[in-house]
Amino acid sequence: MSLIPKKIMLKSILKIIIIFFLTILQLSIFSKFATLGAFPNIIFILAIVLALKNRREDSFLVAVVGGLVLDLASPLRFGVYTFAILDVLLLINFVVLKYLPSPGWLFTFLIMTGSFLAIDLFISLFTLTWTGWNLFFDPVINGLWGIILSLILAKVIKTQSEIQFTSNVDI
Repeated sequence: MSLIPKKIMLKSILKIIIIFFLTILQLSIFSKFATLGAFPNIIFILAIVLALKNRREDSFLVAVVGGLVLDLASPLRFGVYTFAILDVLLLINFVVLKYLPSPGWLFTFLIMTGSFLAIDLFISLFTLTWTGWNLFFDPVINGLWGIILSLILAKVIKTQSEIQFTSNVDI
């Protein structure tokens, strides 16, 4: 038995543990620091930022694991958060990134804000509730958090195309 599948499995388990920890952190701490009724939704932001960095597998892993944990903690029907973020990720991966392969910070903000507006509208329509002005503050605040997280992750991780380019170079 080779060592490579064990490394991949350990990396996947570590990613799932980190996502679970971030979800618990979001539910327990970040929800207490609401600004204008909106708090940073770290799981959705991380999934969208990873999708914008062409890390599709990681973004879908964050969406599924984080969405399922959020669904377990939510009073809404099970699967609402997972379904909403997966829909937004599919739209980003197959429509937005087709025309903007590497968005800058302004387009990242617009994509984040539009994504959160779509998610909030979906949940408002699903629950038949209107959250008022929070429906507009939440996307803007999460868009700003998205830019911050995107700038931080730009220093930490490379995009998938950079990884492929550097692996094809002969040394």
